[in-house]
Amino acid sequence: GYLLCGPICGGSVLRSLAITTVWLMFAMSRSTLALLVTLVGIASGQSVGCAVCGAATNPNDFSSLANMEAAGWVFGTWGNPSVQFLTPSTRGTFCNGVPAASYCGFDHPAAGSITYTLQGVGTASFNFSNSWTGGTVTATLNGVSIATASARQLGVIATFNFTDGDVLGITEDPTAVHAINSLTFNCTGAPQFLYEVQTVFDSTAPYTPMCAVVTECSPYELQTAPATPTSDTVCSPQPNRTNCNVCGTMASNVNDFSSLSAMQASGWVFGWSDRFTFLPLAARGTFCTGVSAASYCGFQHPGDSLISYTLRGVGTATFSFGNSYTSGSVTAYVNGRRLGTARARTLSMNVTFAFNDGDVLTLTEGPSAVHSINGLWFTCPQRYMSSVLVPTKGIAPYSPTCALVSTCTSGQYQMAAATATSDTVCMPISSTCPAFHFQSGPATSTSDIQCSPITPCPPGQYQTAAATATANTQCAPVTPSNCPPGQYQEDAPTATSNIVCTPVSTCATGQFAAVPATATSDVVCVCTPCTPSQAALAPTAAGGCPVCTDLTSPIGPTDDARISAGSNGQLSLDANTVRVKGVDLISWIQSLQAQIQELQRANAVLAAEVQEHH
Repeated sequence: GYLLCGPICGGSVLRSLAITTVWLMFAMSRSTLALLVTLVGIASGQSVGCAVCGAATNPNDFSSLANMEAAGWVFGTWGNPSVQFLTPSTRGTFCNGVPAASYCGFDHPAAGSITYTLQGVGTASFNFSNSWTGGTVTATLNGVSIATASARQLGVIATFNFTDGDVLGITEDPTAVHAINSLTFNCTGAPQFLYEVQTVFDSTAPYTPMCAVVTECSPYELQTAPATPTSDTVCSPQPNRTNCNVCGTMASNVNDFSSLSAMQASGWVFGWSDRFTFLPLAARGTFCTGVSAASYCGFQHPGDSLISYTLRGVGTATFSFGNSYTSGSVTAYVNGRRLGTARARTLSMNVTFAFNDGDVLTLTEGPSAVHSINGLWFTCPQRYMSSVLVPTKGIAPYSPTCALVSTCTSGQYQMAAATATSDTVCMPISSTCPAFHFQSGPATSTSDIQCSPITPCPPGQYQTAAATATANTQCAPVTPSNCPPGQYQEDAPTATSNIVCTPVSTCATGQFAAVPATATSDVVCVCTPCTPSQAALAPTAAGGCPVCTDLTSPIGPTDDARISAGSNGQLSLDANTVRVKGVDLISWIQSLQAQIQELQRANAVLAAEVQEHH
C-alpha cells in the first residue's frame, strides 16, 4: 500500500498503512477480520473476545502495585499512596495473618477502594480479609454489597455469578485494612460458554465484542457444526423417527403417479434420468399397452433402470407392478431379496411382504422391458414409542424404541387407550361390587361393571324385596291408613310390610256387641245374659252361648232331660224352685245377671275411651 499510494499521494507511511488495512478489511472473510480485530485488541491491552473467563490476564499476581494494575486492578483516588500497597517488609502489625502472596493496604485518613472489571460470563469466588483490629471491609458487585469482613476476619469468601462488564469492588472504612487473597473464575458449561456475534471495531474506541450463549442442540437435533469463538453451534432437525405409527410411508399419497415430480415428492427415487423415465399418457404409445392411466409407466434406454422406495415403520406391504412390454422382465426386491418377477405382458404382479423401518423396496427392468407401478399399500399394527435412545446428545441420531400396543384380554377392560408414547392400560373386571352397592350395569370393553349404592325405601313406602348383588331394594307405596268400610286395621305398616285390613266380625245368635269395632280393632261380642225369669240351659247356639229358658213355663219332659244332661245329675227340680247342689239357682242367676250388667256398662265406658283415644 505504501509503495503504490505513499509516493503518489504524498501521504505518510501510517496513512498508507491505514488505507491498506481498510482495503484488506473489505477483502477478508468475516472470520479473518474477527481474528485481525482480536489481534489488535490484544496488542492494545483491550478485551480479547467472548471466550475470556473473568479476566484476560492473571488477576492473582499481588507481587507489586504495577503488576496488579497491569492485570486490571484499578485503585481509586488515594490520599496516602505510601500505605496503598504494603510490601511484606513494611506491613508490620497492619497485615497480621495476611499471606505474603496476598495484597494488603489501606488509605489514611480516607477510605480506600479497589475495583476490577470482569469479562465473560460465569461464577467467581473472591477471597478477601480485614486484617486490622477495627472497622469493616466490604466486597461489592456493581456497587451492591455481597460480603463483609469485620475486624480481624481473615479469608472471607464471596461467590457470585457475573456477566461481561460487571465490576467487582472492595472498600475499607477509615479504621480497617483490606487484603485480597484471590479471585478465581468458573466459566465451564452452558450458559457460561459464549461466542462472538458481532465485532464493534473503531480505531478511536476500545474494541468491544458482543457475545451470545452457545446453543445446545436438543436430543432431536443433529449438531452439524460445533460452536467456534465467532459462531454458534449449527443444529439441524433429525429425520422424523419419533412416530412409531408411521405405516410404510410418511407421504400423504405414495400412489400419486400423475407426474415424475409428484412421485419424487412422495419418496420414489429414480436411479436414472432420460426422456423415458416418466412416460405421460400422450407419450406412452405401445410401450405401455394395457397400463392404467392412473399407474406409472417408464423405462431406461439404453441400460437397466432402478426405482427404489425406503419404507417406514413396521408392517405388511402389498406391491403391484408389471411389465407392459412384449419382452424382458421386471423384478421387485426388498433389501435385495427377490419378491417376484413380471414377465412380458404381465400387467399386474402382486407381492405381499413384511417390512421393518428402513427397508428398501426396489424395482428393476431388463434392457428390453418396460416397468409399470400400479400401487403400494400398507397394513401396520398399532405401536407406541416406549423409549427414545439418544446415544450422544445433539451429535448422534436418536432412535425410538417402538412396541406393539397391547390388547386387553378376556376378563379385562380398557381403562386408557394407547397413545403415541404409551401402551393400552388394561384393568381386571371386578367380580363383585363393594359393600352396600349392587351391580347396576355390566362391564364393557372400556369400562368396569357399574355399581350403585343400595338405597332404603323412602317415606311412604315399604320394602317388598331386599337388595341383591344385581338389584336394588324393591319398594311399594304404603296403603292409605284408613281401611275400607266394614274392615279394620289389624296390623300397622312396618319397614317390610303394608297395613293389614280385616273384615269386622258379626256377632252370632245369642251374642251382642259389647264393644263396637274401631279403625284398629274388631267388635267384641259377648253372650246375651238370660233374664231373671229365665234359666241358662246347655249351649246350643253359635258362639257357645247358653240357651235361656223361661222359668215360668212348665217344664216338660224334654226340658227335664236337657237340664239333667247339662247338670250331670247335679240339678234338682220341683214345682217352684231349681236347685243345684242345694243352691237356689234362680237367686244365683239374678245375682249373676246384675254383675254382668255392671260389667257391660264398664266395657261400654272403656270402649268409648278407646274410640276417643284413636
